[in-house]
Amino acid sequence: MEYKEILMKKNMETLRSQARLLGISYISRYKKEALVEIINDQMHKDLFVLLLRFHRGHVEMLTNLDQIDILKDLDPLTYEDLIEKGILVEDKGQVYRFEKVMEFIDPLREDLKNVIDFNTLIKLVTEIHMAYYGIFEKDKLINYIFDIHEERIDRKTIKRHFDYMLSLTFNTYEADGYLHDHRLHEIDKRLEVLKTSQNTEYFPITEKLIEDYLIKGFIYQGKSFNDFVKVLFPKYTSSMDETIDLLDQLNLMILYGYQPSDYMKFIANTFQITDGQALKEVADACMAFYNDMPQWFLKGYSPNQFASKANKPYIKEQKVGRNDPCPCGSNKKYKHCCLNKERSH
Repeated sequence: MEYKEILMKKNMETLRSQARLLGISYISRYKKEALVEIINDQMHKDLFVLLLRFHRGHVEMLTNLDQIDILKDLDPLTYEDLIEKGILVEDKGQVYRFEKVMEFIDPLREDLKNVIDFNTLIKLVTEIHMAYYGIFEKDKLINYIFDIHEERIDRKTIKRHFDYMLSLTFNTYEADGYLHDHRLHEIDKRLEVLKTSQNTEYFPITEKLIEDYLIKGFIYQGKSFNDFVKVLFPKYTSSMDETIDLLDQLNLMILYGYQPSDYMKFIANTFQITDGQALKEVADACMAFYNDMPQWFLKGYSPNQFASKANKPYIKEQKVGRNDPCPCGSNKKYKHCCLNKERSH
């Protein structure tokens, strides 16, 4: 079906919303047929500019339209963004795309690839910071992206891309210069705690951590995880998927600040566990899992990591600016000396 044919089936409110997004003026002057023609023309003119706000999720949806029902459930914000932009259009249960877009993304044009990869990096880094910390200063996150990105992009450009990607990052909101997970309770109290714990550093987000997050998502999968799986499956759960879903629920309860006794009751009630020995076995597995899980109120550390860290003297690291003299004594600026060596390492 032609794109204009699909647009003609839309109501005027939807068409006007798309026209405003495209920067079309004097929208109320136009009748439906004229507005459809103008939108179609503008889409052809502005398509490249729209694509500069894509991340890899957009590309995946558009190149796998046959799997769109699965993909939109996995990433509803990206799907809604494509609908709002008019690049995807729904009609009677079918989803159509503005076909010209495929000239740019299949294969992905080189002049778009770097921008889309950069947007994807911003979205991923924001997601993992929210997963580990629950709340984090926006400017610090922009500086983090500035430091890890290999190509030099000024902070103003990063901030522009960042603000748009933030609208496509699940569960993340901005308030008073902080980003926070929308499920985080009592934000004001959390901010006060954060401000009074300035000397406690955050759990470091490393490249390995980002790789693991991409593969496994935000759930610790070490020894305590594997031990807990053995306790639950197949005695209480019927499949590995069900077991991992349950542990994911427990992980969320931990992040929200529930105590081990709360989710022990949750498990006991879910599986009707009444035998004393069985309860002890599950309780021990619960506590081990709890103590190994990253927690928001510990700035991304697990209780075990935090306890181990507390036994070591804390020495605040001196921040070296890019234009400061390099601490190695070379008399060069830091950015022209050891900064590049550290990044390479």
